[in-house]
Amino acid sequence: MSGATVQTLIGMAPYLLVMISVGLWYVRRSNSNPEQYFLGSRGLGPSLPG
Repeated sequence: MSGATVQTLIGMAPYLLVMISVGLWYVRRSNSNPEQYFLGSRGLGPSLPG
């Protein structure tokens, strides 16, 4: 691998780890009920989805 490729991978690795960490944090924090996930806990007003 060339030096530029290694630098790119070194730069992308922390970003990828941060994105995975944030995703896992929100998954653990969220409620595990699929209805609340897909319907947004029915918190949207009637004009937005329609």
